[in-house]
Amino acid sequence: MSDIGTPKFGDSLASELWRARRDATTVGTAGDAGLDAERCERVGAELYRAVEEEGGHQVAWKIGAGDAAAQERFGTDRPFTAPVYDSSCLTDGATLGLSGLVAPRLEAEIGLRFDAADGGTPTVLPCIEIIDCRFPGWNVKIAAILADFGLQAAMVFGEPGAAGPEVEAVVRRDGEEVARGSGAVAAAVATVRGALGDERLAAVRLVASGSLVTPVPLRPGSHEVDFGQLGRLRLEVVD
Repeated sequence: MSDIGTPKFGDSLASELWRARRDATTVGTAGDAGLDAERCERVGAELYRAVEEEGGHQVAWKIGAGDAAAQERFGTDRPFTAPVYDSSCLTDGATLGLSGLVAPRLEAEIGLRFDAADGGTPTVLPCIEIIDCRFPGWNVKIAAILADFGLQAAMVFGEPGAAGPEVEAVVRRDGEEVARGSGAVAAAVATVRGALGDERLAAVRLVASGSLVTPVPLRPGSHEVDFGQLGRLRLEVVD
């Protein structure tokens, strides 16, 4: 593909990932070994600066690897964080095309909005995240994730709703259940606060707190995530 319109990056991996995201393809580098975490953090920072230089505005944070199983799988001992930009946010009921993605998966999440300046009790809202991986075969460790936009593709935040102490999410495709999971709101709040801290939460107060379900490979169809009394979100997926 042509590099016309590609920003100038200091690291070749940043250039590869930018093109891979633009062209919906994978990079030639393996994501599960041999990548230095400090280098990949710098690569991620380069990519986020480029998004902002093209007019992108951060509107939220995402938390990933919030549980022990995910941390073991990715080779880390803590959750990771990544900024979410306006260009990746969709509205409830939006249509998403698979042609612009590599190997996307759907996650159902507890969204949190820390409206109070002192980071007090947050508002709870339903959230869908579409994750994607520009490294081959989803074989990634934490260094690759930090470089690859935190595995982001798209985000849907719903409206605030009533939430009990625990939120259950049921994912359906064309009416058929494909995933189910639940999580405690207090645990999500604690994870978010621990991962982001007061200063970053004060600057950007909306957060996707991590998946309640095993990520679902995305296929064409009408997707609905039922969060019980918290509400429902819908996403139409096409080729």
